[in-house]
Order: sequence, then C-alpha cells, then structure tokens
Amino acid sequence: LISNINRAKFLPILVLSKKKGECLAELPDDIKIYDLGRKGLRDFPKLIFRLAMILMKERPRIVYSVLFHSNILSILAKSIAPVSARIIICEQISNVIYDHVNQRSLYKWLMKKLYPKADLLIAASEGVKRDLIENIGIHPDRIKVIYNPLDIEKIRMLANEGKGDVTDNGPPLITNIGRLDIQKGHIYLLKAFSIVKRKMAAKLMIIGGGEKMDELRTLSKELGIEKDVIFAGYQRNPFKFVARSALYVNSSIFEGFGYTVVEAIALGLPVIATSCPHGPAEIIEDRKSGILIPPADVTTMAEAMIRVLEDENLRAKLSVEGAKRAEDFSIGRIVGEYERTFMEAV
Repeated sequence: LISNINRAKFLPILVLSKKKGECLAELPDDIKIYDLGRKGLRDFPKLIFRLAMILMKERPRIVYSVLFHSNILSILAKSIAPVSARIIICEQISNVIYDHVNQRSLYKWLMKKLYPKADLLIAASEGVKRDLIENIGIHPDRIKVIYNPLDIEKIRMLANEGKGDVTDNGPPLITNIGRLDIQKGHIYLLKAFSIVKRKMAAKLMIIGGGEKMDELRTLSKELGIEKDVIFAGYQRNPFKFVARSALYVNSSIFEGFGYTVVEAIALGLPVIATSCPHGPAEIIEDRKSGILIPPADVTTMAEAMIRVLEDENLRAKLSVEGAKRAEDFSIGRIVGEYERTFMEAV
C-alpha cells in the first residue's frame, strides 16, 4: 500500500513500534519513518504518548493502523491528541485467534471497548467482518471489506530468480508457507503427507520459521518421512520454490485471509486449502480454482493431494482458473479501493 498509493493525492508517513525487520529494505526511499522505540509490553503507555506527540506534530488527515496492538495504540493516541484525524483500523485476523491465546479475555474486552471508537474498520475478509459484528459488536455499516493486495508482477519476477537446488529434479514437490505455530495446522499436513508417501513418491517443503519447528521435526521422524520433508525456514524469496512445485497446500486451522493462497494461484499452482475461518473459501471456488477441504481432516487432505498429483487434467484446470481468480486481488485494483476509502473518510 505504501509503495503504490498515489503520491499526487497522498503523503504516507510510517510509524513503527520498533524499526526492525526484513521488510524495511522493501520500503520506498521517500517514506518518512518514526520509530516509537518499543522494548517490551510494559512500554505500551509510553508508545501511546509518543504516537500522540507525532500526531500533533504531523497533523495527519488519516491514521491507518493494522492488527490489534497497532489499532489499540492509534485509538488511544488519538484520544489524547487534539487533532482531527480520521482513525481507520484494519483487522486481518479472525476472532477465532483469541481462543488460542492466553490474553483472549483482555483482547476481546479491549476490542469491544475501543474498536467502536474508530471512524471506520477495514476487514481483510467477509469472515473477519462477521466476527467483528457477532463477537465485538461493531455495526455492519462501520465495516468495509477490502482484501489484501497482491503485486502479481513482482512475485512472478521473483519466481524466475532461480530454481533452488532442492527443486531441480526428483519426485513432485508439495509446498506450504506459514509460521510454524498452531494456526497453520502443520501437524495435519505432515500426517496427511505420510499417507501420500505410502501411495507415491513426493517431497514436502515447509517454508517458514516459528516456535513449533522442533516439535514438527520430531513428528516427521516419528512418521518416518523426515527424509522427504524439507524445513526451509524463513525465505526472503519463497516464490522460486513455490513456482516450481506441483502443488501448494494450505493446512490452516484458522486464517484472517490466507494471503499465501493468492500468491500460489497467481503463480499458476493448483491449490488445496482448508475451508477454515476465514479467507480461503472466499479466495477459491471449490473444484474450479482450487480444492477446499475441512480443517484438521488428515484423510481428506491426503486424498485430495493424491488426486491432484495423479490427475494432470485437474492440475491444468485448477492452474488456469486459479490464475484468473488471482487477478481480482491485483495491487492496482485493491490499492484503488483503499484510495477511494481514504478520500471518502476525509
């Protein structure tokens, strides 16, 4: 959004809780950045004050924030800063997540108290919108669904950078991208892949790091598939691996949107995805632009993987229809929606 928003209409300024991370290198050179200097959760009151000072200095027309902590921060900072900025917050994650974190009661209480104070809420999917209405009590008229944008040309360019030494030859490669945590359902993916291995030769590459790495490596050994599973860790350019795969599998238990599903279909891959709350079922049409399966269903996941790998005509159909669907999430189209929304807000 920052890279592509129309500079003739908007002057974006970026405020970070902590100026750190791989994505800093991708920022355009003209972006002014403020670093709030977050060191830990106890710093949160200081961040509210620091952000309020920035708002008073810059006098923005719009404050746009993404995800729970930033959303709460922006609402509270605006409440103590004498500025007329419109507060637009974006929620990317289904409220289901708060059943999986220890602070769920506090999170929900804060959302119910503070989210209604925003001028507009943007939901990353229709499912997230329903959660905000049903669980947080936001009026439907205060919520707008805008899907996440995808720079299709960029990921296709990155896909051509190189093959990667694990994808040159050998059996068909199945890929998955995601943090190694409970949300992404890798346990079920590994169990399903062990069933696939009894039927046919294949490799599985899981791209991403996280707290469950050791647990998942142990499970792959217990299942006897450790030689055919590649834990690739974080990859700055995962697309060179994904593009040369035979199949992409999203195994998530819950999602806000399912961004990697769009990336995979944009690269022409046949995709199998869980019809979890929420996102994948809004992205692909079952048996047309992808295959939808129930979450945590190992047998159905394995059967779908075998079917797609064995059926060349099905793979071709899913590839063509998926690539067509990906165009609906193109960066030009989605950024245009954001620009119209911002203009309407002011």
